[in-house]
Amino acid sequence: MKTPTRDELIQRVRLYYPSGSVWNDEQHGRSPERLRLNALWNDILPVYHETEWARLIDELQRAVAPLMIGDATAPRDDGGFRCTVYRRDPAADLTTIVVGCVSLIAPVYTIYVARVDINRTRIPTLFFDPLPEDTRATAEIVASVIEKHFPYARLPYAMTSTPTPDLLLTVPSKDGKATLLHTLFTDTPESLP
Repeated sequence: MKTPTRDELIQRVRLYYPSGSVWNDEQHGRSPERLRLNALWNDILPVYHETEWARLIDELQRAVAPLMIGDATAPRDDGGFRCTVYRRDPAADLTTIVVGCVSLIAPVYTIYVARVDINRTRIPTLFFDPLPEDTRATAEIVASVIEKHFPYARLPYAMTSTPTPDLLLTVPSKDGKATLLHTLFTDTPESLP
């Protein structure tokens, strides 16, 4: 699959996220862009458990057993689906989470890693490219399962970190600036079950 250019991706996300108003303004949720994103989710939600995504989740569980997996998708809030693979390290008081993200907006996916203390008393530490060495094998399994079910291009962090000027999200990013990661996949990458 040919990777879309930065400009193509920015043009694409502009179809689904409004610009020029405050993120929590009631007009944000009723903007033509936001209604377009809601329509994508409305089409998929009635058959969510019968979709290719559901088959991906089933296959991922078999591929990484005995590790625990999850579906971290936040319908209507995010620009796509998220799957998670959890590895606990009680000795280090850490849970490492490999997150695979598949966009609903464009034919792309990405992978990142979150490390969080087991009791979740702190905000997770996020890792993009390069991923931590001890997570790379799991990340490659996640990537191969995604690519089997979705013929999409994998976006490196150099692309997902691209700013999307003036686009507004449901939840503002920490620095107030949206990126392709926030718009194509999730506006809260640190929020994981």
